[in-house]
Amino acid sequence: MAVTSKKTKKPTAAAKNKTKKTDHGHDSCGPACSCSAPPKKGALKEKINLGVFFGGRSSEHEVSLVSAKSIIDSIDTKKYNIIPIGITKHGNFVYLKGSTDPAEIVKKGVHAVFIAQPGVSHNLWIIDENKEGEIEALSIDIAFPVLHGPFGEDGKIQALFEMAEIPYVGSDVLGSACAMDKVAMKNLFMAYELPIVNFAHFTVHDYKTDKKAILDSIKKALAPPYFVKPANLGSSVGITKVSKNSALEAAIETALSYDYKVIVEQGHEVREIEVAIMGNFELMVAEPGEVMPDADFYDYNDKYKSGKAKFSIPAKLPKKTLEEVKELAIDAYRAVDAKGFSRVDMFVDKKTGEIFVNEINTIPGFTSISMFPKMFEASGVSYKKIVGHLLDYAVELFDYKCRLKV
Repeated sequence: MAVTSKKTKKPTAAAKNKTKKTDHGHDSCGPACSCSAPPKKGALKEKINLGVFFGGRSSEHEVSLVSAKSIIDSIDTKKYNIIPIGITKHGNFVYLKGSTDPAEIVKKGVHAVFIAQPGVSHNLWIIDENKEGEIEALSIDIAFPVLHGPFGEDGKIQALFEMAEIPYVGSDVLGSACAMDKVAMKNLFMAYELPIVNFAHFTVHDYKTDKKAILDSIKKALAPPYFVKPANLGSSVGITKVSKNSALEAAIETALSYDYKVIVEQGHEVREIEVAIMGNFELMVAEPGEVMPDADFYDYNDKYKSGKAKFSIPAKLPKKTLEEVKELAIDAYRAVDAKGFSRVDMFVDKKTGEIFVNEINTIPGFTSISMFPKMFEASGVSYKKIVGHLLDYAVELFDYKCRLKV
């Protein structure tokens, strides 16, 4: 029998690593692992090499650069050596010696190769083709992926870190993949009996094979307005609000230009509520916040360009509703097996007060004005402390994993 705990910590409580240290480290452990052998008396504690990965191939590339800049500026440099690794829009890893500016690194950086193998003393090779292929070898002890959307938030880069056997911030491969795919996520929410809006989904093969059947089934199951979305994308990219059935085909074509799988969700007149969560097993839950879009819905332009959306932290909801929202957010976090941190997006129906779980983001926006850090800051946890907690959670989960018999 699986037992799911809903135990939470107050936001102001410090994250504690309860794993006991042993006298001898495991083969795959590095300086980041708490089970590594302790330093000799009087010896200086070794600084940990922290690789911050940002950019990426997704349409959320620019958002990632801003998030990474905020995180890099908040890392405790007395404890960590920061190694910033950019990923271009073509998927190439780059590094620029002496720079901690993500935008500059992505633009001017030289080729970098990450070695996804355990026990490699130097797992990041910098190759400067301008200097006849001169190579510099670096070592990353912990990875902090600040990558939004496909190839960063969907389990792919997390798999690289698993293969290299190093700790990394955030959800592991399973949690990342389940949260990224909206169809898989909704199915897990249903398994946990969470309240969600009605939805339909199909693949490009289904659509091309029998377009009429797909269109008829959507019109029969859902009533306008509804939202047509790519199944694997974030920041509202590729999403269309359909108010008339005549606009359905165009919306589907837009979604299919971003993913081969499409989800169509029933629209409601709602308030958009967000919940920030941190932790692996014992969770810290911030007070929920509310997003008040300037546009018809909280789209990409409203999120990152116009600056006209308004926010309320905490959300102005009855106490009972706020508690229910937090409980459902915890259930959603457990449903996809999220780890480290996530932001859960919820709806509260304006007419009925009914609560719906919309989706979970395992690497939410992390700029200084993003909702995730703002909700925790309003709950008494500074941005710098949030970053510290996330690194602690990465080591905590790795400590458990590196003791497993494989």
